[in-house]
Amino acid sequence: MIWLFTLAVMGLELVQQGYSFWSAFSRFGQGLAALVALVSLGTVYFAIHSAQKAFEKL
Repeated sequence: MIWLFTLAVMGLELVQQGYSFWSAFSRFGQGLAALVALVSLGTVYFAIHSAQKAFEKL
């Protein structure tokens, strides 16, 4: 009976660890998505800025 309880506790521990790992991973994923969005926005801004500069030279 004790080994069943130990197994249950171990399973619960594993689930908690998996959940904390997943939440940390999803937070990392959100940060990565925000970074990618920021970089793409910067690229778009730079492209528009460069196009304006080139247009002014014409």
